[in-house]
Amino acid sequence: MVQAYLGFDRSAAPIQFSPLRPRCNSILHLFGPWLFQAALFGTKFDGFSSTTSDFDEKYGGGRAEALGALCLIFSSKKLCEEIETPYLARFFLAVQLGLKAGPLLSSSVLRYSGSLMALDLPGANVLTPHLVTALKSVLQEENTDHSVTNMAPTYIRQCSIEVAKTVSVLPTHFAGMTTLQLLEDDASPVPVALLRGEMFNFLLSSLQNEKEPENCQQLLATLSFVVELQAVIEEADDNSSRNKTDLKDDDSATNWITELLRLVCHRLISSWSTEI
Repeated sequence: MVQAYLGFDRSAAPIQFSPLRPRCNSILHLFGPWLFQAALFGTKFDGFSSTTSDFDEKYGGGRAEALGALCLIFSSKKLCEEIETPYLARFFLAVQLGLKAGPLLSSSVLRYSGSLMALDLPGANVLTPHLVTALKSVLQEENTDHSVTNMAPTYIRQCSIEVAKTVSVLPTHFAGMTTLQLLEDDASPVPVALLRGEMFNFLLSSLQNEKEPENCQQLLATLSFVVELQAVIEEADDNSSRNKTDLKDDDSATNWITELLRLVCHRLISSWSTEI
């Protein structure tokens, strides 16, 4: 039903929504109560008095489908379209819990969130640390088992790279801010700027392990953008004291360029020699 209302084809890449699609609020008024309850099922926020012990085996697939549907609905947001704050809060909570719940749920979120972080969603920065953790687990080949994610490893990695493209700019865009805590058991809030080095390191590690040529091209382009952006920031800040406190000593554009060139040269000699 959600697919019919939004007018898109799930098998298409990238997903294109109908220009005549209804507003997100309208769809959420219809399907929101069911989707949010399903996406939060098995947690203390699902509205049930007790949860079942065999949740993952029986209901994990349904929760993953609900999370994917919610990601599609919010990804269909039009420019300057307003979404009611309660819907945003419940969505961020469901996605955060889903990203922490295991490969099946996190892969469903990553599959349908390619453009989510590029939209003007108020408060979306709270998802950045959780998305980075989920991206690391996929791009470093920890959670790509087809029998668990129900997706081909190459495809889920491709979807993750699309998300990484939009997430890579966030630590710079939200520099000086700290991530908010949606849950009491979350780790202490950290400055978003500290995620810059973590983003570069896991993207570099992903490029080292990637075997699919198209994914390698996308990772190279993303890494080049991250390094170029860092160089522009360092030039604009002129190595100010604020920049030095926000970043580690080795998180500089010069060091990143050196590491990237070293890896590219290594792969050109070894695994990429037939592609030249």
